[in-house]
Amino acid sequence: MGLEPGVNRVAPSQLDSVLRTAEASGVPAYMLPPGINSRESFFDAVRSNLPVDPPLVGSRSWEALSDSLWQGLFATDADMMVIAWRDSGTMTLHAPGDYELAIDVLGHVASTLADPRATQGKPRQLSVYVA
Repeated sequence: MGLEPGVNRVAPSQLDSVLRTAEASGVPAYMLPPGINSRESFFDAVRSNLPVDPPLVGSRSWEALSDSLWQGLFATDADMMVIAWRDSGTMTLHAPGDYELAIDVLGHVASTLADPRATQGKPRQLSVYVA
C-alpha cells in the first residue's frame, strides 16, 4: 500500500500495512491513542503524541490546534509524515461534530503543508489514515 497525501479513511486492518510501508520507507509515523471520545481528549492526544509548536494549551481553539500542529510537523524537516488514528469510531459515536472538526483540521494541515507557497518552497506530504 502506498502512502497517499491528505486524509484517508481505511479499515482498521489496513493500518498495519500503512505503518509497515512508512517504516520501510523511513517515514515518521505518529499514532493517536485509542479512547479519544471528545474535543478535550483529541486535543490531549495531539498534545501528547504529535509534534506541536508552540506548545498547545487548552482545548478551546481548533485554529490554535491547527496552527500548532502545522508548525510542529513543518519543523520536523521530514519530507513525508504519517498520522494514524486507529480508533476514530469512538469519537464518531460520542462527539460526531467534534470528530468532523478534527478531520477538517487534519485535512487542512495536510493540504497547507503540501502548498509550496505556505512552506516557503519546502512542501511536505502528510498522509493521515483514519480507521
